[in-house]
Amino acid sequence: MSRKPFLFLSCLLLLLVGFSVDLGQSLKVPFSVDDVLPMLPRQVSWPVLNSFHSAVDLLPVFIGSLTPNNNASLEWKGACFRGNEARLDITPSDRDEPGLGGGLLHLKTSEAHSLTCMDLYVFATPYRITWDYYFSARDHTLSFDSWEETAELDYVKEHGVSVFLMPSGMLGTLLSLIDVLPLFSNTAWGENANLAFLKKHMGATFEKRPQPWRSVINPEDVHSGDFLAVSKIRGRWGGFETLEKWVTGGFAGHTAVCLKDDLGRLWVGESGHENEKETARRGMSFDELLTIPEQDEWVYSDGKSTTCVAFILAMYKAAGVFGPLADHIQVTEFTIRDAYTLRLFEDNQTRLPSWCNTEKGKLEFCQILGEYRMELPGYNTIDPYPNMNENCPSLPPYYERPSKC
Repeated sequence: MSRKPFLFLSCLLLLLVGFSVDLGQSLKVPFSVDDVLPMLPRQVSWPVLNSFHSAVDLLPVFIGSLTPNNNASLEWKGACFRGNEARLDITPSDRDEPGLGGGLLHLKTSEAHSLTCMDLYVFATPYRITWDYYFSARDHTLSFDSWEETAELDYVKEHGVSVFLMPSGMLGTLLSLIDVLPLFSNTAWGENANLAFLKKHMGATFEKRPQPWRSVINPEDVHSGDFLAVSKIRGRWGGFETLEKWVTGGFAGHTAVCLKDDLGRLWVGESGHENEKETARRGMSFDELLTIPEQDEWVYSDGKSTTCVAFILAMYKAAGVFGPLADHIQVTEFTIRDAYTLRLFEDNQTRLPSWCNTEKGKLEFCQILGEYRMELPGYNTIDPYPNMNENCPSLPPYYERPSKC
């Protein structure tokens, strides 16, 4: 018998042993099923591995922040190692290269669930992102040779370095990337990948529309403030939009607004400008930043935050669309999904323009172009209320939204 079939049979036997052991017994197999599957022939292992992992595994889990305070440490349970403990030390400047100094992160791993697993981590401050992986139970170190500037050192001293765990480890993360990378191809293959991804992860249907796929609009029927929802499913931006849809639960990837000038000429206004939140200058840690609602009046180093949807809703807010609630709504907290679910739009289809292709009532809005029928679940269903969308989760695949969140 050749060595390769023998290895296959040996692995298969061990797998069967692992599957047959009762969970209440004390026998411990030195590996988990997904750890050993890569050793098997591709036609056996890949279908199983792909069923174990999906794009969800690309989302990191926030563990906590490591500050360099005396005796301050962080403890947690990882995907591979059940026991993890870490601390951060500030290191002095090198005598030959005077500067800000750096840091040394100590991470101790223990109690691995198998002999072949590993944990993958991301470490971040507002000024840098780095990563490392660990597959042995021992003391590890990660060196920050030098802080970028005094502000980073001050931030680390007060708020620490944020620690994120990739819950599926190195292998699971790589397999998840296989599910994602084709989305950015500007080919029919890439388009089909986007369609398949959104069908699988969001339940989209992408029903084909009858011809014509393009409506000839009459500008006289269009008003300032009319909302445009755009969905791209091909090319680089199509890939980015697909991931944005999946993360936020929105079935559109971009928005724009119709505007008319004093001469009645029709324009389309849009914004794609988004500011990074400067946590260091606002005196808050990364985990605090994740929970605090962004305020419309915040001004960053390059201006106010004007994502495509905040740009439009800020116009609505200034125009009085939200009425007395305007002072109690932060439009910078809205996603595209939040915008099109607002009960602000025309709900009487008899008042829609004659050129509006609603496919005999199958759509509640006008679809101007596109091969596939536009889906906007929850369209025009939620009345505005104070502090709207400031505490709403958006976890795939169901994107459950508590009332008045």
